Amino acid sequence: MKEFICQECQKKFDREKFRVGHKYCSIECFFWSGVNYHRKGCWPWQKRVSKKKGYGTIRWQGVEVAAHRVGYAAWHGHKSLGDFGNIYNTCGDRTCCRGDHWEESSR
Repeated sequence: MKEFICQECQKKFDREKFRVGHKYCSIECFFWSGVNYHRKGCWPWQKRVSKKKGYGTIRWQGVEVAAHRVGYAAWHGHKSLGDFGNIYNTCGDRTCCRGDHWEESSR
């Protein structure tokens, strides 16, 4: 078994557990590779954005998820994207992935 180095966190990982060609050890590392988090204010998603709704999207192991949901989960310590309900944006930028710019909706 050949080990690979994650391009984001530099940890070794077994690529066989993931789709062939992955450069990242987890969805979190893939997420952080697409966010400009070295700036004040919003952290815009730098990769694929849905033309229909304007949100950043991540395709991970054949499933498409909203980038801001991954950011919200990472920021608030959720282990799964199913640990919380709908979230809404407080800054007005749909590409923003900064966890404290999103809040859980009671609707």
